Amino acid sequence: MGADDSFFCVGDVHEVVFDQERGETICSKCGLVVEERRIETEAVPVRKYVPVGKRVSACRTAVSRLRGSNPRSIRGNLRKLLEKKCHPLQVQGRAVELFKLVHSGGIVSGHDASIVAKTLLYTAYRLSHVPVALSEFAASPEERKRILRCYKKICARLESRVPKLEYGDYLSFLAKKRKVDKEAGVLAVRILSLVVENRLLGGANPVGVAATALYFACALKGQRMTQKDVAVAAGVSEVTIRMNLRVIRNHPKLQHCL
Repeated sequence: MGADDSFFCVGDVHEVVFDQERGETICSKCGLVVEERRIETEAVPVRKYVPVGKRVSACRTAVSRLRGSNPRSIRGNLRKLLEKKCHPLQVQGRAVELFKLVHSGGIVSGHDASIVAKTLLYTAYRLSHVPVALSEFAASPEERKRILRCYKKICARLESRVPKLEYGDYLSFLAKKRKVDKEAGVLAVRILSLVVENRLLGGANPVGVAATALYFACALKGQRMTQKDVAVAAGVSEVTIRMNLRVIRNHPKLQHCL
């Protein structure tokens, strides 16, 4: 405490002390506030605290996005997918052509390399008119959404439209995948044609309709196949199979034709 901070009480001639923090002159013995002063302080901007872990994770996410659009990473992930499973030669050729298109046009910049590689292979299947379930590439619903977003970007830049698969394409794909015998396959084709001609399941998912026809045919021919087996192969839910089967099982037109 300096010399300027001490005064004398006017009434009793006691020593007073000046409080710099509060701006008050106080008597050291009686505690009387002799004088008050107003202290103006500048507002100090408050900085929002961000945990270190979140800042590091945000930086890693940004860096991974930059690395994810690297053509080398996309090519490496695509090579792993092609080597992991035996794909048709036409699908492999289409996937390489799509990679060149993506590399030259920068269509999917910012997407993860694994997502881009899976999308390229899925698009190659669609362009080759070979049925394939999206569930074979997407391990989770979030990954499915990311693949579809990337798929729309690629389709928007393609000169030719992606061909739409018919009911028969899905049926042949499922029958080959589940190793259905010839009699059940022929009956499934007949059931599917009757369902499509009579519009019994209009607006339904074509994969689900084909899977229901295949399951119904196997049940009539006594071939062992559960709803879960055909649902997993088609990439749909068992509820879809049951609801479609409820419509076509007791329908008069289908019963009459069978």
